[in-house]
Amino acid sequence: MDPVTDTEVTDTEPTGTGVTDPGSDESVLVGADGDRRRHHVAAVLVALGALVVGTWWIWPGVTGQGDDVDVLVIGDDLLTDAEKSLELRVRETGRSIEWFESSGDCAADRAALADVVADRRPDSVVAQVGSCAVDALDGTGTDVVLVVEPGVSEPVTGARVVDPERLVGRPEPGMALPCMWWEDCPTGTIEVRDESGGLTPAGADRLAVLVAAGR
Repeated sequence: MDPVTDTEVTDTEPTGTGVTDPGSDESVLVGADGDRRRHHVAAVLVALGALVVGTWWIWPGVTGQGDDVDVLVIGDDLLTDAEKSLELRVRETGRSIEWFESSGDCAADRAALADVVADRRPDSVVAQVGSCAVDALDGTGTDVVLVVEPGVSEPVTGARVVDPERLVGRPEPGMALPCMWWEDCPTGTIEVRDESGGLTPAGADRLAVLVAAGR
């Protein structure tokens, strides 16, 4: 019998099943399964987040606060400019909020506001200093939060007066002020007034924080 030489040895492919070729279909399937699991987890987290946000937003209604309102805002000028921010900040405290739109006719506004207050029984009414509609609340015992519009309203004093001048300044175009602790502004200042002197989103949020706190 002739000795086996190197030239007589032929290469053969392994037949075992214990090793998986990294480029095989099995690896592709494993990767696809992992992607599907990650997408499933992400979808579940998004759904849970939507449920939490939705519940928070409708909380006043599901807790039986549908008939009454916690905060009624008389929509004039400065307050209307901050409408979205005010709604967000008030709702964050778990309170409901509604708006009373002024018509500009003082007599009509007083009568309409008196009816709304009698029907909705708000815990507090927010109004700008000088709003003629707020006179309808005299003697009703309703808690009134008066907001001073810097540079426009005459300053007033009282336990429930909000004067936001230190946080939003007067209506000067492009005004920037030092950042507050809850704001993200790397430069150290943030623009609170736009080029027309109106509130920027940051300025509106600052006003809303003060009004929601009632000071």
